[in-house]
Amino acid sequence: KINEKLVFAAFFKGIKDYVDVTDDAAYPFTPVQTAEGNYLQSSNTASYSESTITLKAKKAVTVSFEYWGSEYSSEWYAFTVKKVGESKALLTSYNSKEWKSFSTDLKQGETLTLTFEHPSTYYSSTTYSVRLRNFTAEPGIEPTEPAKSGDTYLIGTMAELLWFAGAVNGGQT
Repeated sequence: KINEKLVFAAFFKGIKDYVDVTDDAAYPFTPVQTAEGNYLQSSNTASYSESTITLKAKKAVTVSFEYWGSEYSSEWYAFTVKKVGESKALLTSYNSKEWKSFSTDLKQGETLTLTFEHPSTYYSSTTYSVRLRNFTAEPGIEPTEPAKSGDTYLIGTMAELLWFAGAVNGGQT
């Protein structure tokens, strides 16, 4: 049996109703077919280059995937996952020797970046890259402000409870 040519979009067929996915224009991720399974691999090998996949939530969603970060034992060759607008990374991975899982919740409109930075051309092998596979998405719950009766919130749904928890944890009393 002849395998069809693997393309970037094939990795996101199951989540296209939940997120818009954009590949890096300068250093796009490369689809790789192996006997052990298919994956996307970062293609950047130039000094100070980055390969980035961007996921923008169309609605509240939980996004999950597996990754195999750079095998180099330094954070210089790190794979990072960040929400746009937040300074702290949700994940930083380097010195990888196996597949690992990652999952995060996104609110409608939030954007997640999956980036591999290559700081030097001294090492240009695929050992210094990131591999990604098995992207999934499940509908999330969008927090909704509950109705009030006087000073009392009338919570009747999970969405309202999530809103209330966020308000309390955010310092609102």
